[in-house]
Amino acid sequence: MGWHIWLIAAVVLFIAEVFTSGFFLACFGVGAVASAVASLVTASAIWQIAVFCLATMVGFIAIRPIFLRRVPAPKTNIDAYQGREATVIDAVSPEQQGKVKLGGEIWNADPSSGETIAPGERVLVDAVSGLTLRVRKLNTQEGPNGHSV
Repeated sequence: MGWHIWLIAAVVLFIAEVFTSGFFLACFGVGAVASAVASLVTASAIWQIAVFCLATMVGFIAIRPIFLRRVPAPKTNIDAYQGREATVIDAVSPEQQGKVKLGGEIWNADPSSGETIAPGERVLVDAVSGLTLRVRKLNTQEGPNGHSV
């Protein structure tokens, strides 16, 4: 195989990695780059494939764990709701569940702090328990995700 085919494969794999998570495709991209270099040294397809396999394994064993430690996994599904802002629709109190609107959806809500929160107030989601959000009032000096401004 020609070095240019390996290089095109590497570029495609690295671009595809941007749209995925976990540095899975990038390891194959590393193998493809190593095979491109090997193809410049030898014309043997068997050696190029062997280099591809070896470099890909090295990527999975040595390089991928380093990247996974340094780059946090993105929050998905229910975990993505924690720390987001919502608007109270029906009063939220310790005595009775209320309703909040979050991202166009209506959720049941309980107060995290034990206080009553009136309709129209902005709240932060502290946790998700089943189909119920645990929320607290958004302080006037607090921005998105609970950070002070």
